[in-house]
This record gives sequence, C-alpha cells and structure tokens, in this order.
Amino acid sequence: MVVVGIAGVLQEEWRPVVGYEDLYEVSNGGRVRSLLFRNGTVTKKRTRLLRTVPRPDGYLVVGLLRDGHQITARVHRLVLEAFEGPCPSNHEAAHLDGNPLNPNVTNLRWVTPKENNTHKKLHGTFVPLPIRCGGDRPQAKLTSGKVQKAKDLAAIGMRHHEIAKLFGVGRSTISRAIRGATWS
Repeated sequence: MVVVGIAGVLQEEWRPVVGYEDLYEVSNGGRVRSLLFRNGTVTKKRTRLLRTVPRPDGYLVVGLLRDGHQITARVHRLVLEAFEGPCPSNHEAAHLDGNPLNPNVTNLRWVTPKENNTHKKLHGTFVPLPIRCGGDRPQAKLTSGKVQKAKDLAAIGMRHHEIAKLFGVGRSTISRAIRGATWS
C-alpha cells in the first residue's frame, strides 16, 4: 500500500525486509535501514540508514548481515517483496521507467520475462544476449581448428564418414562444416 499525503506527495512507508524481519526495513522509496545498532559488544534498538551502492550493471544493492553471514541484495527486489509479496513463478522484477537507480515501489512490478523485454524495448534498455554458435557453445564437439583439419583431410581424399568418426560427430555435421554451410 502506498500512502499519499497532502498535495499528492508520496509519504515514506517502512516494511520489514523479507527474511530479515527483526533486523532491517525497506521503504516504498527504496531506502533500507537497520533496526539494530552495534557498538562493540552492546546491541541497541536504533535505526540507521544503510548505504546503497550501484553495481556495474546499474542496480542498487545493499549489504545485509545475519548471524555473521553477509549477503548483497538488490534493493528493487527487497521493495517488491515487502510491498507486493513474493515473486510469482516465472516472473522477474521490472523497472517501469527503465532506470535501475529508481527503486520506488510505484516504478516496480513483477512481470514475465517477455513483458520485461517489451518494457526494455520501449525505453531503449534492451540488450539481446549474444548468440553463441560453433566452438563458443559449451557442448560443441568441433572447433575452428578441428574444422580446418577436417577440410585438410577431405582435400587429400579422406571420406566424410571417416572424418566424422575421427572427430566423434555425424557425417552430415562434418560435411556441412567442410562445405562451409556451418563453420564458414
């Protein structure tokens, strides 16, 4: 629930960080605070704002500590989990304005990957994943060096099915590589 005050100004509302309910709170504006203040061996109940840091990918993160273990959490996910509930299956967080530095609850939604890519295309932040082909693929049996060796063997008269057996691939695979239909 977003609270709107006089003149439509968004008032800050705080909710517990999911999984860290007694330790941290997150606001609808994307600020995170600690509920405990540690001074040496004495722990007091007192809030302290935490510093959020932009990652190289642009998303704001914050360090959360519990039982001596620290995690780095993305602020926009903390906001969504606290204000909208857990992430539904096959969904991800989306910044509606395309700005990962804006973790305001009014700018965030759980959406499907397809919907998120549509948003990214609309605000110009869509970056397609590189298409991996040939030897770049982890399961590739052939490399450019092996294909060149296969072409050399074919040039001296070795049959394609023999070359395929030598490299552990099918005859059609090695034939396409030798012809340049693949591995050009």
